[in-house]
Amino acid sequence: MAKSIIDATKEVLECKNEALNPNQMYHIASEMGLTKELNLNGKTPWASFAARIYMDIKENPNSIFEVVATKPMFIKLKNQDINLKIQTQNEIKEPKNSYSERDLHPLLIRFAFANDNFKAYTKTIYHESSIKTKRYG
Repeated sequence: MAKSIIDATKEVLECKNEALNPNQMYHIASEMGLTKELNLNGKTPWASFAARIYMDIKENPNSIFEVVATKPMFIKLKNQDINLKIQTQNEIKEPKNSYSERDLHPLLIRFAFANDNFKAYTKTIYHESSIKTKRYG
């Protein structure tokens, strides 16, 4: 069993033998049961996991990790020989949806009114029929 986040990350990278981003490492470590004794009980344990890895790379000159890509960040063990199979943002095919402001307005109204932390009343203003548009147009 892993005793620290660094040990858990090392075990995940050795098992997978490929460069991974810290969020992937956390989820794999969780599936392997390595995160149980790491005391990551906050709302975002994966962020705490990733922060510890980032700090080790940044502050420890003898870190066992090596950054092989940024945006998104992929990390491997320094002694690993791997084929880098990282998809760039251009290679990831995501549907491009385009919305107008008017399409999203009902969603904004529902959010603004229903969210207890953000109670607000909204009003729709149709600028096409506005008096000022005619006066200055």
